[in-house]
Amino acid sequence: MPRMHENSMITPERSTILIVCIGNDIVADDAVGYHLYHALNASGLPPDVKTLYLAVGGINLLNHLDGSEQAIIVVDAVKFGNKPGTIVKSQWNSLPLPLHSPVSIHGIGLREVFEIVPVLYPGKYTDNIFFIGIEGAEFNQCGAGLSPDVANAVEKAILIIHETIELLQEVIQ
Repeated sequence: MPRMHENSMITPERSTILIVCIGNDIVADDAVGYHLYHALNASGLPPDVKTLYLAVGGINLLNHLDGSEQAIIVVDAVKFGNKPGTIVKSQWNSLPLPLHSPVSIHGIGLREVFEIVPVLYPGKYTDNIFFIGIEGAEFNQCGAGLSPDVANAVEKAILIIHETIELLQEVIQ
């Protein structure tokens, strides 16, 4: 079940930035979204910025969009072949396509959700979607913490997310 920050109720009359943190909190570097979620909430976000933790992402995001989102920032661990701890920042539509397609509704990821939202719910869509990821090293170990390089990148990723928020606030205000 997705976890949502207790102060993250989004009111439609307000323009907001939604930060969607993805990650399995019990699997090594895949837990980086979980750690970023908690670090972001402790970092003093502006009142118009809301956070959402989705353990595995995907179609559950639809339950949390209400049309007030002026921008969305997705944060997650990545496996792009960079040095572990490398921070990747990109517009959503510039991310590389996955090597395989989902074969069932259980395989629907955020990419597919962002493709179907404008069709199914035109009023709940923004095309201001950005991605900030940290290159992981270990994605197979249950119960393991973040690898050292990934853990060291969390603080820098928080700064980059705050800078991105400031830039987005200037654009959407």
